[in-house]
Amino acid sequence: MNFFKLNGFKSYIMTNLVSCIFLIILTIITTAITYYKVIIQAELGVLHWDTFVYLVNALRFADMGVVGQMHLAPLIPFLTSLFFRLGYVSETTLFILDGVLFVIGVIGLYLLFKLRYNEIQSFTGAVMFATFSVVLAWVAAGGIVIASVTFSIWTLYFTILAVKKDPKYFYLAFPAFTLAFLTRYTAGLIIFPMIFYVLVNGKFLKIKEMIIGALAGFIIFLPFALVFYYKLGNPFPFIGQLSSTATESAAMAQDIGYNPNTLYYIKNLLNYVSSYPVHGSYYEILNPSQGVASYISYIIIMILIIGLIFYIYNIIKNAKNKYFNKTNYRINVFKLLLLAILVVVFILSFAKTSYIISEVIFFVISYTAYMSFKDFQIKIDMDLFFLMWFMVYFIAHSVIPIKDDRYFITMAPAFAYLVLLGLNEISEKLRISYKNKNVTSYILSLILVVMVLSSASAYFTKIPHEDPWIISEKSASEWLKNYDPSYKDKIIVSDRGPVFSWYLKKSVTTRIYRYSKSPEEFSNILESYNANYYIYTGSEALDIPGYHKIKTIRIVVIYEKNSD
Repeated sequence: MNFFKLNGFKSYIMTNLVSCIFLIILTIITTAITYYKVIIQAELGVLHWDTFVYLVNALRFADMGVVGQMHLAPLIPFLTSLFFRLGYVSETTLFILDGVLFVIGVIGLYLLFKLRYNEIQSFTGAVMFATFSVVLAWVAAGGIVIASVTFSIWTLYFTILAVKKDPKYFYLAFPAFTLAFLTRYTAGLIIFPMIFYVLVNGKFLKIKEMIIGALAGFIIFLPFALVFYYKLGNPFPFIGQLSSTATESAAMAQDIGYNPNTLYYIKNLLNYVSSYPVHGSYYEILNPSQGVASYISYIIIMILIIGLIFYIYNIIKNAKNKYFNKTNYRINVFKLLLLAILVVVFILSFAKTSYIISEVIFFVISYTAYMSFKDFQIKIDMDLFFLMWFMVYFIAHSVIPIKDDRYFITMAPAFAYLVLLGLNEISEKLRISYKNKNVTSYILSLILVVMVLSSASAYFTKIPHEDPWIISEKSASEWLKNYDPSYKDKIIVSDRGPVFSWYLKKSVTTRIYRYSKSPEEFSNILESYNANYYIYTGSEALDIPGYHKIKTIRIVVIYEKNSD
């Protein structure tokens, strides 16, 4: 008896020791990636419009005299503002915060994968996610997508623990969900896989713990609701944003990211996994779809496809002799028929209605699939859970006509899981035994880790350390400060308002010349603001009645109002 207890304890220690070793190695790798990326990013600066918006909102939270877009997701700007108040008013502050959250997210993903796979496979999946080209591009770049994914990972991890181990984990799951939502409003879509996992595992009666967890999440949300009410007069500004994205808007057609192609993310999938810029520009780094896919992408996609074929074949084989028995024949046929009908309805309705309707249909498909095949595939609940995670974001971002490569990051953790599923299935078919143990998964996993890390290393060499667009905007801002020392008392308008609001540390209104019907109409717009300056980023010369060009710095042109 004591012997078995001792051996069980040793086995427990060794298992957790191995897990801790992999976790330490993973942390070192992701920290190194983050450190190197922060160094490059600090030297390079900011290009993306949205990052400037977050920086300006941080200035607003810090009460530094700038009017921001306060209706946007507030968490990351708020956290950044805390450091601004301490005197660290710099882009690098946001880069570091973004990088730290990335490391926390990768650690959480490893722990989440460990609920389904062994240590080496979980390690491989986490490293693979961390080295996807689209992820590397946005690590420590000042975005909010990686941060929202981090909080989403921990939300779903705590949800599974609450269902499988202790319902008190709901006390952490709901606050993490709130943080994810406050980081990026569309992160709220993870409610679908959350509900699914709770439902299929029959733990939905843990009402007490769920209510306490929800209250904890509400307490976190309450201060932000009060800020929204105080600043905007509306404690729930996100409702309008979410409802507008649920239905296509004609106004979206004017957005630079407008792209109605619903297969955009499938088309560019290879580039998101592993790719290199063609011309080496920073724009191509931020948008991997503009680059060229590497051979590693093809290998990973092959692993995914072959493994899923094995997976589906195993379900069919296991169900073949049991599914159509005389006792449950009619019920089982009804389940399959219902599943087939739902899939057809989903396909026919996809992108032809609100994405929320498609989300609900896919939820029903997943639940029906679980009820149909749960007896023939172990851990199918986890597999469908991750498939739903992938699909809720794939559906939303495919249907919403505004496309951006960075949105694939919301699907990336679930995609990495599906690749691991394929790797696991292939390992079972290609069994290599050593001391009566299948070591195929260890061999394949290590090979894959070496490949993706080598690809990431090569990728870093492609990142430029300066960008002409960034240099131009910084230089133009410095020139205007010297040209007009009283610029903070002047009214400035620009086609990239958040950019110059950040560089000049004052509110700069955004108005875009090309949206006007005529030069006279645009001049009237500037006159309505009584604008002293208009800063334009572009190559062509503008004709603005009542204003004249005073300076051109590379691709930035500064116009000043004519004196009376």
